[in-house]
Amino acid sequence: GIFGDNSLLRSCNPKYVVLHDILDSYSFSHHHSKDILRKYIISNGGLNIIDELKETLNFLNKLIELDTIPVIVGSNHNNHLNQYIEKTLREGHTDIKNMRYVIELQKILLDEIDRLENKINE
Repeated sequence: GIFGDNSLLRSCNPKYVVLHDILDSYSFSHHHSKDILRKYIISNGGLNIIDELKETLNFLNKLIELDTIPVIVGSNHNNHLNQYIEKTLREGHTDIKNMRYVIELQKILLDEIDRLENKINE
């Protein structure tokens, strides 16, 4: 694997690693929004937004533990989360499995917007 003893990452010991599409967004991707069978599979698999975010953070933390700085470039999968949060703000919640998590993420996003606006207006 990527973090194994004989991995390229350990052999080369890079200072930086450039990443894209680091967040898969599988559990809430718009690609699956109309695929009822896939939504059923995702629902029964237990995967949700928080699980995906935790996996992503764990991956980044492992890189940092190896003294490698992750550089995350903009990409469509990473943008899915913001798009999903904005869509649920506009259209309401239809993803019951992720509803509670999305509401929490929406609050975090809105609080951060307020914080930045207050900072600008100081």
